[in-house]
Amino acid sequence: MVRAWCSRGDLPSAKLALLNETGAEAAAVTNMGCECAATTWAILMATGTRSLFVAQGLITVWRVVDVKSDPRYWCLLVGVAALLLETAYTLIRRKGAEFKWFAPSYLCFLLCTVPGIWFLELDRWDRFHGAHLKSNSSSNSSSKPLAEGLSSIYGLSIPIYLDADTWIQALQQVLMLLLVLARWTLPKGKISRERLSQILLVYIALASDIIELFDLYELQQVMHDWLIFRVILIVWTVSLMQFTVVLASARSRRSPMAVAGTKSTTYTTRSGRQINCIEVLSLITTMFIQDMPFLAIRLYIVIFYEVMSNTLLFFAAKNALIIAMQLYRLLIITCCTDDDKDGDGFVDEDEDNVEPEMPVPYDEEDYVSPTLRRAQKTVKNERSSDVELLKVSFKPKFSTDNGHGQHLPGAVPEVAD
Repeated sequence: MVRAWCSRGDLPSAKLALLNETGAEAAAVTNMGCECAATTWAILMATGTRSLFVAQGLITVWRVVDVKSDPRYWCLLVGVAALLLETAYTLIRRKGAEFKWFAPSYLCFLLCTVPGIWFLELDRWDRFHGAHLKSNSSSNSSSKPLAEGLSSIYGLSIPIYLDADTWIQALQQVLMLLLVLARWTLPKGKISRERLSQILLVYIALASDIIELFDLYELQQVMHDWLIFRVILIVWTVSLMQFTVVLASARSRRSPMAVAGTKSTTYTTRSGRQINCIEVLSLITTMFIQDMPFLAIRLYIVIFYEVMSNTLLFFAAKNALIIAMQLYRLLIITCCTDDDKDGDGFVDEDEDNVEPEMPVPYDEEDYVSPTLRRAQKTVKNERSSDVELLKVSFKPKFSTDNGHGQHLPGAVPEVAD
């Protein structure tokens, strides 16, 4: 382009074309630099998060080997090997980017840690019943739990000394904290910061409920029931699987305008109402994987064992309330019309004079309230009518006849007052 303008002798146009090409090249270089920086940051965050996963898995398996005094339990490191393979694939093929709906790193991390925690909890069962038999045979059984550390491997040791039960609690709590932290630090992809903050709040609420479930092992009645002891472990394991699927991102307390999904995730009924399938699936998954089983276990302990502790009753009531709210949310999404979603199900006869409650918008710049929309429509109609009046008022009033019975071309006929 520059050569063409120069050959024509038009130097100003040549300079302008040169500036445009230089600006486009500079913009392309800037975009390339931003993409490289974003890719590098994603790789660093993905590597750092998975390094924490690997460290937690190694410590868990290490503790199991020390408790069982059997080196064959090192085979639990298969989960760590799967995590390393997943890390290599994510860094090399996907440049640190995560999958949209499934988190394989979470699944590999759970394969590293959950089997080890199962063995440690079963060891707690054996220790409790062994200590119970010793206490029945001897009268003076006031033994204080001893602090234990990890054994030394090839001269490597970790200076952490905790008793056996505290080791289990620490590993469980660090597991839940890493699940929440990883969702924050891993590359977010196309998830907005607002939605990410909502996901983190949901994860923290789920993690607190899951951690409290192991407090049931402090009850003597639970430790004497072989069935309920293992049912708690099974329910805990199943509840962790919900973190591997990123369905909580569809949870939102915003208006239907904000949660409207894409064509692939939205189902349109015959009446024209759109239903967000991902949000419905998220509510059903959380309700059947966590809230309902947790409520059943707590009610079983309250009813059959007659345990009336404040913490147990509080979390049981919390699970029941969450289930009721989730059912109500499902009813609103699937059965109610768009008018009923914004109110109590009744439409006022004079709805033009009543300003509806303003929902929280997805983007405040693009949102226009119904009252403002009606005002803009009224102003637009008034302006159009004023323009028509002006056109009629300012039409020239002269005769179209030139005196010889011929009409002037383009003349406007005379308008009578």
